[in-house]
Amino acid sequence: MATLTLLINELEMKLISAQKIIHLFVSALIWALCLPKTLISTPLYGHPDLKFMINDDHSSLEIANKIFSVGFSLGAQIGADAIRNTNAQEAKTHNWGPLPRGVISFYGGCAYPSRTYLGEDIVRPILWMMGKEDKYYMQGCDGSTFESIKKQRPQSEFISFENAGHCWDCKQLDGFHNRREGHTYRYNAEVHKESGNAALKFIEKFE
Repeated sequence: MATLTLLINELEMKLISAQKIIHLFVSALIWALCLPKTLISTPLYGHPDLKFMINDDHSSLEIANKIFSVGFSLGAQIGADAIRNTNAQEAKTHNWGPLPRGVISFYGGCAYPSRTYLGEDIVRPILWMMGKEDKYYMQGCDGSTFESIKKQRPQSEFISFENAGHCWDCKQLDGFHNRREGHTYRYNAEVHKESGNAALKFIEKFE
């Protein structure tokens, strides 16, 4: 009976989350349709099926300056990679849309033998949040890289949380052991709250 109740509660939470996502999507769509627009014929970020609608008025730049990339794990790494100089220049050359004003990373990895995601050549400020127990993803993170970025982009921040590993906000995965990473996920409510507040505080610096 307890298991059945738990499953019902989980289903209700998923339904609520789905409803919120649909509501946000519909709200964004209505907002976009209410603005004067021009169709850009070139693909958005290199994808042939995506087109992007932008404003004709001067508010376009103002809106672009309020766009932030927020990513978790691989999503954070892709966000960091997008603002590296070569990729930023390519986006500008092909008119793929505005770069984010800043990038926020929740437990993203910096570099691996096959590829570097976070480099000294980023062109936007970054908030990089890590867990000190996240050995697998943090092994490619170099303090000297952080220092160099901080000098070039003073608004950047690097936060390392005590008693936090990878996926510290994944309550549904608490206790899950990832054999590839050799790491057991542990939900940390305190770090979950602290990291969320840090992200909001970072965004507020640019208002």
